[in-house]
Amino acid sequence: MKTLFQLGLLCIQIVITQSFNLFSQTYTRDFLSIDTTVVFSDIKEFAPDGQRIQLSISSFGNCFDILPIKNSLLKKSDLKINRYNSKTGEFLEYTVKIPQQICSSKERYYLNGVFSFNDSILLYANSYNYEKNKRTIKLLLYSVHENETKNIFSFTDEIDDINDIIYLPNNKLLICSGYLGQKDAKAKFIKLSILNKETGNLEKSINLGIDLAGLSYIQKNKQITVTDSSILFTELGVYKIYEFDFNLNLINTIEKKSKWSKFPNETMKSILKHSKEPIDRIYKLSEYWDKYNRIFRIYSEKDTLYVFYNKPLQNYGTLDIWHKKDNSWILYKENIEDFIDHKNTKTARNSINYTSKYILFKENKVYTFDFGIPLSTKKINTLKEEEIDKFKEKYFIENDNVLLLDIFSFRF
Repeated sequence: MKTLFQLGLLCIQIVITQSFNLFSQTYTRDFLSIDTTVVFSDIKEFAPDGQRIQLSISSFGNCFDILPIKNSLLKKSDLKINRYNSKTGEFLEYTVKIPQQICSSKERYYLNGVFSFNDSILLYANSYNYEKNKRTIKLLLYSVHENETKNIFSFTDEIDDINDIIYLPNNKLLICSGYLGQKDAKAKFIKLSILNKETGNLEKSINLGIDLAGLSYIQKNKQITVTDSSILFTELGVYKIYEFDFNLNLINTIEKKSKWSKFPNETMKSILKHSKEPIDRIYKLSEYWDKYNRIFRIYSEKDTLYVFYNKPLQNYGTLDIWHKKDNSWILYKENIEDFIDHKNTKTARNSINYTSKYILFKENKVYTFDFGIPLSTKKINTLKEEEIDKFKEKYFIENDNVLLLDIFSFRF
């Protein structure tokens, strides 16, 4: 039997251990320092009629192209896009003229996004013919400098719904398409394609099946990113990331060997089999959603990979950072919690915030867009929470949230 003295030492040891574990936990805010906040006062979260504005944000170099979408139906020939240069601080609004064959087409094309590269942008629109069960996708290559549409690429069976388009270092475009919206789930529903933007040809495509595909339903995921030397594509239900070269040849896989609570395969199969409509699947999946791990977004810069994932019963993200050295991926930092207390404006704004409308890692800075009150993060850090709440109460009497860009320096 332990003496009272030994039991006392044991209790002290437990307290010290728990305290050490508490203080050894790291958060993204420990590595961030705010540089500036850019307020886009003319871009509101809601339109005057109460309809929520959808945003498409893309970046290239130091510029961000921001397209607010209220009604995605392309029926006007002029489309206004906001450009912000983070290096010069300059704002520019330019107008893209949509060709008549698109905005006056009987097929009714809907705008889905804008993707920027060099001095050009690529507008993505699609049309769906229910009678013929046929989807047509248009990609409009527009030159900002020349102020004209240089080319229109059209696809039918080759590409499904586009999730992302990324510029590659070899001057070609990577397209990730084919989200899980079908009533009958395809075994390999995601397609990666290489587009030659000079010819409009798809030079190569591969189809990928992912384990636990139903995890694509509930949340907007970012499953693909590009480094200086390769393409990375992630699973969702397991910690497994595939690395391809720029010709879509598999060259490596990245796996983290740690405790991982995986969504049950049989449960997933049963839900997808018996619930045919997407809304029914979302409803059934949501019963299990917070009980298991999942990766939801990956980002990269040069040869650094940032992996955001959730832990069970965690309503915020956790970040791992990988570095590539001698063609091998090394886990540099792990388990950095991007903790957000949504009731506390200070912690919410002093985080990367994985639910952000757009995130970019570039040159030791993090750029994160979201809607919020028009106060800079520097100003928020000087106020008490009750002062912030009072400002909110007064502001929301006649105003809506506006688009904000928080720019942080980071020391990962």
